[in-house]
Amino acid sequence: MKRIFYSLIMLIGLALLSMQSATAQLKSSYFMEGSYFRTELNPALKPTRGYIAVPALSGYSGGIYGNVDLELIRDLKSNFDSMNASEFLGKLPNVSRHTMKGDLTLFGAGFYSRKKVYWTFGANLHHDTNLAVSRDVAEILADKKTGVYDVKSLGMDNSGYFDAFVGSAFNIGKYLTLGVRAKFLIGIQNADIRVDKLSAKMVDGAYEVTPIGEWRMNSIENNHVSVDDASVWRNLRSFGGAIDLGAELSLLGDRLRVSAAVTDLGFIYWGRRTHLGGYIEDEFDGDDVIADLGYAGYATRLNCNLNVGVEYRFCKDYLSVGLLSHTRFYRYAISTELTASFNARPTDWLTFTLSHTMLNANRPGVFGAAINIHPRAINIFMGMDYIGARYKATGLHPFQFMAMDTQMMMPRSAKSFNLYVGIGFNLARPKWVREAEKEM
Repeated sequence: MKRIFYSLIMLIGLALLSMQSATAQLKSSYFMEGSYFRTELNPALKPTRGYIAVPALSGYSGGIYGNVDLELIRDLKSNFDSMNASEFLGKLPNVSRHTMKGDLTLFGAGFYSRKKVYWTFGANLHHDTNLAVSRDVAEILADKKTGVYDVKSLGMDNSGYFDAFVGSAFNIGKYLTLGVRAKFLIGIQNADIRVDKLSAKMVDGAYEVTPIGEWRMNSIENNHVSVDDASVWRNLRSFGGAIDLGAELSLLGDRLRVSAAVTDLGFIYWGRRTHLGGYIEDEFDGDDVIADLGYAGYATRLNCNLNVGVEYRFCKDYLSVGLLSHTRFYRYAISTELTASFNARPTDWLTFTLSHTMLNANRPGVFGAAINIHPRAINIFMGMDYIGARYKATGLHPFQFMAMDTQMMMPRSAKSFNLYVGIGFNLARPKWVREAEKEM
């Protein structure tokens, strides 16, 4: 692939900017009792009310996550040739990781049974794109090295899928709550690009780099000649399953709560009838480099999460402080962040929080905020984990990536960005919940 860095920029830009609708998780919502978003982080965290979620309104989340400043992506496109190599390399971690993920709620509901068990069910659409570029790739490009090099963590994977779930949260004794959520998955599309080696050489005074690796893809809309029927429904041949497990322990008269959960622990098996594959041996794209790998099916795991939280409540539960450790297991890397939050519940229908996420190269100037308004009939939620104080226009654009500059505002000091919004409809609180609140 000639001038491979342009292709890498294109991959990064598409991953960051072609945001579509994986269960994205808002860390700032973890300690917000009225929010049904927090059950995605830990199925044992029961909201104060039941809810009904409706299509298009009740839940959309989108996020860009990484460990490199978003502003550096703009520099890669516009200033790469003029940048000092050591200055550029000094801004990069060992593995530059970028993830774009989103979640669209199709429908859902949650309610308390007579035995104080909280039940949830529903369906969602998910999208997850992960890109990893190792530092040694940048060093090869910056120093214009020649030869064949083994590289680590260079690739991109992209998945879109549907899930239908059912879950419950229930008490074990007085102080322990357990939660479980089972998910049935239908694969919609998957693409995977992996580069194992780079061949770099000088040709007629020009520096050329050729990737050597493999690609594979799977889609219900695949029109390859091996697919007998172009019907989307007939091509539903990719299925899987996942499970979320959680627990919450109440201590010190319910002033201290300790919780932990593992979510999205599962896989999708992509059916053989809609599977394509090939080798990357010359140019990154083009039919002349496609070598058929056959049509065997394959399995991919979801990017699972480990969440551990500690919350201390005071002022009669009107205020609390919380600390959440969030670890995400990607295919190419493991990312850990620590979110500290201050939470306020001035009434039984209003909750808001301010947070700051540390580790993973997050800077002090980036904070998070969320608000949840949940009176009797309606549940309105909005939140962000990464709110930058400074923004700057960039020329990146998903459809006109290298053709022309378009002004898009991106945070200057943030490495990640996300947004969660939703309007749901509340169910009445059970009598035992109302009585418990009166005793406080």
